Amino acid sequence: MTGLLVFAVASAAEQTLEYGAVFAIVMYVFQFVESMLGIPLYYQQWLRLREISGRLAGVGVEAGAAA
Repeated sequence: MTGLLVFAVASAAEQTLEYGAVFAIVMYVFQFVESMLGIPLYYQQWLRLREISGRLAGVGVEAGAAA
């Protein structure tokens, strides 16, 4: 994260010295990193839903066979 932030700020500083542009890039990098940190949580939720739906499908098949 630090490397990406330093690279982004250095690239922005080369092109312009406007503080608003540099601040916008820093905030963009922070939002990007925050979203990347959330990916494992979303993946875990997806796996849980997949497992639950598989269990429910199995229960439906068993109930249909027993009837």
